Amino acid sequence: QGSSVKIHMYDLEEFRQLTSSTLICSNKMAQCAASVHITQYLASGSCGRASPEEADFFFLPAYEACYNETACANNDTVACYPASLRVEDLPQFHRRSGRDHIFNFGCNIGRFTEPLIHSMRDSVWVTVESYQPASMLAWPTLWKDVIIPGYIPRWRSKAMRQFALPMYKRQVLLFFHGHSSLTHTAYELSPLAEVRTRVLTELVNYTDVDVGPPVQEYLRRAGRAKFCLVPAGLTAWTIHLYECFFIGCIPVILSDELTLPFASRVPWHLLSVKYP
Repeated sequence: QGSSVKIHMYDLEEFRQLTSSTLICSNKMAQCAASVHITQYLASGSCGRASPEEADFFFLPAYEACYNETACANNDTVACYPASLRVEDLPQFHRRSGRDHIFNFGCNIGRFTEPLIHSMRDSVWVTVESYQPASMLAWPTLWKDVIIPGYIPRWRSKAMRQFALPMYKRQVLLFFHGHSSLTHTAYELSPLAEVRTRVLTELVNYTDVDVGPPVQEYLRRAGRAKFCLVPAGLTAWTIHLYECFFIGCIPVILSDELTLPFASRVPWHLLSVKYP
């Protein structure tokens, strides 16, 4: 059944460039492309076409992760949007001081110190991000914001299922291949990413464990594992968690600060192992 919630999607000429790179963002950004598909989903249904007078919420379409990748310096969220963007100037923003406005963050949230993020502080955030360390310093408010899974392109999820062996054929106990401070300098800046370095250095010599840096045959090797380690990355969330469900391994979450999406509805304790 459809929802009774009515959403008005802004369609303002001065902001249309925020959704101009649909194909580039959707394909290039992969795990951060949720904003593209949420926007397209709302545009395709009736709930996103409400008039301003009848709307319960207002949504500003923007592919912020695409701009982070292609046009922004040092992940500066303000630089990702036109210099003229002030959310306070959106036609309906002052109706409820922005509390009925929805802003989507398909990747990381900007810092609280950025004026744009500060202006959105009372609005609803739809985001993959549940926590960021002090060097980034931004996280959602769980009573009003919505945590969503990271996006996995259809072609990748299909490929994962093709490499997923039946459990009785899986010979690897633990699996993790990904970036860490050993392979990427950005991970040296996040205290959350220390767990990745420990995984790669302390488990590498076990015979039934397959851990290391990114590899080309990632899907094939993951499909042979019974358990997939899900350590925190630059921030608390990581796409590795959501890949587990397509590759068929049991996720072992090593991210103390991670808030799982839809926790009130999804029985995560039956689907995963969280340590400690």
